[in-house]
Amino acid sequence: MEMKIFKALAAAWLLACCNAHAAYTTYIYESGGNVVASGAGTLDTTSLGALGALSVTPLVIPVSAILRVGTPGASIQAFGPLNGPASFGPGGLTNADGGTGDMVGLFGALALFVPQAYVAGDPLSSSASWSAATLATLGLTPGDYTWTWGSGPSSDSYTLRVGVAPPGVIVASIPTLSEGAAVVMSALLAIAGICALQRRRP
Repeated sequence: MEMKIFKALAAAWLLACCNAHAAYTTYIYESGGNVVASGAGTLDTTSLGALGALSVTPLVIPVSAILRVGTPGASIQAFGPLNGPASFGPGGLTNADGGTGDMVGLFGALALFVPQAYVAGDPLSSSASWSAATLATLGLTPGDYTWTWGSGPSSDSYTLRVGVAPPGVIVASIPTLSEGAAVVMSALLAIAGICALQRRRP
């Protein structure tokens, strides 16, 4: 089910992102008691130097501006360096509970992560989730963060939006205490009514 949700989220706004010139955006937001990351777009790596390849899992380390979103165990290629913020919150390492799609991310201004054998300009999409978490528990500071590189036609950027859902995505809410109490009360009243009707029958 999570895999289907991730794919739907990415597909819902991938087209909108790809209309922009070579740029990638990742959204991290709270939904239904979890934290979800969803990214899409394209990346131009032609002006960056290759730094090596490895297999990784999705995770977040806000204090070091490290983020990886995508299918666990995917092979990636690192490129760098970039220009941008050194952190997007005080949080430490938290592995994601699941992920799907292309593995995309960054290591602060040191490196950009893309799928191994990625062809610059090809469309990308990825998702990951952290169960029973909030932006606060992950140590994420809401806001927009952007890393840039290159110049002229080969210039590009990676934007991280913390606390914002992708356009068109409806965020699932968690019932408040009053809402939960109303549901329980309705159920109890229904049960009481059924019992009363049964007692009246001969």
